[in-house]
Amino acid sequence: SAREYAVDGDAAFQRRDYRSAVRAFQEAVKMEPSNSYYNGRLGAALVRSGDFEAAMGPLTTAASGGHARAFVYLGDAVAQRGDTAGAIGHYQSYLATNPRDAQAVQAKIDRLSGS
Repeated sequence: SAREYAVDGDAAFQRRDYRSAVRAFQEAVKMEPSNSYYNGRLGAALVRSGDFEAAMGPLTTAASGGHARAFVYLGDAVAQRGDTAGAIGHYQSYLATNPRDAQAVQAKIDRLSGS
C-alpha cells in the first residue's frame, strides 16, 4: 500500500538513505498522486539527494496541498539554483504558518539576505 511505502521511505530518510527514500516515496505517490505528505517527503528526499530539479514538482504539489514543510525544501532547492529572492519567498511562506522551527528558517533568510 502507499502507506507501507511511505513508512519505508520515512525509515530510509531517517537513515539518510535518500535514494531508497526517493524510490519508496515515488511508489507511494504513484498510488496516491495528490497526497501532499507523500509528495512533500518525495521532494525532501530528492533535495537531500541533490536532485533539485526533480524535487520541484512534488514539492509544489505538496505545498499547494497544505504540506507547509514543503516550502522549506522549495526554498532550499531554489537557493541551490541561485534564486535568492525565490528562496526567501518560499521560506517566508513557511514562516507564515507559524512553525516551531521558525528561528532556524529565519536564520536561512538572514544568511541569504546578508543580515
